[in-house]
Amino acid sequence: MDPRHGEAGAPALRLECASDVLLFRSVEDAVAAATEEGDVVALVAAGGSGGALVHWGRAALSRPGVTLTTLGFDLSDESGEGDAGGAASAPSSAGPRSAGTERATLSHETPRPYESTVSVSAPRCRVVGLTIRHSSPSVANNYALHVEEAAASSASSDDRDLARISECDVASASGTALGLDSAARVSRSRLASNSRFGAAAFAPGPPRTTLLECELVGGGRKGVKGDVGSGGSGGLLVRGGDVEVRGCVLSGDPFAMRLVDGTGIVSGCVVKGRVEEGVAWEGEVVV
Repeated sequence: MDPRHGEAGAPALRLECASDVLLFRSVEDAVAAATEEGDVVALVAAGGSGGALVHWGRAALSRPGVTLTTLGFDLSDESGEGDAGGAASAPSSAGPRSAGTERATLSHETPRPYESTVSVSAPRCRVVGLTIRHSSPSVANNYALHVEEAAASSASSDDRDLARISECDVASASGTALGLDSAARVSRSRLASNSRFGAAAFAPGPPRTTLLECELVGGGRKGVKGDVGSGGSGGLLVRGGDVEVRGCVLSGDPFAMRLVDGTGIVSGCVVKGRVEEGVAWEGEVVV
């Protein structure tokens, strides 16, 4: 049966809590049941025959401290996020690393506009070890993974309240892979778009957004009227945001990085393409 319709016999999803395990037939039901700080919604990575399983649906993380991940993924290693103030050398590669388990895939393809596959609107949420796919026919505000402004309005200025995204492979066929209307800490993830931006950051600090050891890929289409960032597409767009980018690989067409306004600090990044500056970046860029 097709799991996107929740029909009888559809693969169940797992919600792992501190004290018990509950089974659900849809992503939406599992996320809705995660109401306590520390609850974990874990998607199985393989189907009954051992083949890869695609979960069709949307995940809206609206309760503080909920984690969305792959069943069995190691959540204990946060060391990769490092200290935002530290230095980073130019990487030979960037993006997700092996964590000893296959990643589950969550996909949302819809004819309706403005629908993200995963949205975060509460503090201290985590999205870890997932493959996220997306297609929605809209120009602006069109994201595979969206950290909404509401996530900041209910958080303090302490960066421990920030959303955390790590070890993910996020791609949008029609929009931007990661949209940040609230600050977040993003590490060891691949963020790719065929037509817009790998990541677009609009959240002013403090605290600032940190991108660590990520691969950001964007491009393929010139900007159109109403496009995010006033035209164009590329690896990273910063518009009014406060972003620190360390140990990342960025590429895109017509630009790899674009800072319209706001602040950007770059350390040890490999940039494969043009850098457009509205306000000067701080730090060294390795081209």
